[in-house]
Amino acid sequence: MFGIAPEGYSTIIPFFLLAAAALVLYLKWKKLTVIPAAAFLLLAVSIALFFRDPVRVPPLGDNLILAPADGTVLTEENSINADCGSQGLSIFLSLTDVHVNRIPVNGVVQSVEYRPGKFRLAWRKDASESNEMNRIVIANESGEVIIQQVTGTVARRVICHLRPGDVVKAGQRFGIMKFGSRIDLVFPENVKIKVKPGDKVKAGVTIIGEWIK
Repeated sequence: MFGIAPEGYSTIIPFFLLAAAALVLYLKWKKLTVIPAAAFLLLAVSIALFFRDPVRVPPLGDNLILAPADGTVLTEENSINADCGSQGLSIFLSLTDVHVNRIPVNGVVQSVEYRPGKFRLAWRKDASESNEMNRIVIANESGEVIIQQVTGTVARRVICHLRPGDVVKAGQRFGIMKFGSRIDLVFPENVKIKVKPGDKVKAGVTIIGEWIK
């Protein structure tokens, strides 16, 4: 079961309206072709599927770190805008992945920062250093996790509904990335990463790491 993410309606509705208008014109003037109406309808349905928002039931456990996005793990290294003594990984979202983002850990939002930048290919290593992004820091008694919603060449808008001071739970919906992009995660040393490059993950469901007690 899935619904449509509210952030998608502003993109979906215009194409349904264009399909309806093209159909009305076709019905009124039979010399016109129905192809434009069918094309707009197909495009509207495709965009609606892109903005699908499936129900997710997160696994329970205060020590768990969940995937914040659907996609493919790109890398697992210490160079994703990480300070000395931290580690990180990236998740790439293709156009066919669900683009709703979810909180990876229980905690309190410490900061939400928007950084303007470029729109390079999201899978490139330097995208996390140069591209436009939202940078979110969530802290709990075990440490801090940094989430970076990074834009790409096609995805030129990332949406985040979090504010500093928000109390959040792992698996909770917090934003969306429009039309393919990537998410970077930075962890402290007391996190054991449970995924490797090439693994497919699902937001709010896949366990990507655990806090080491």
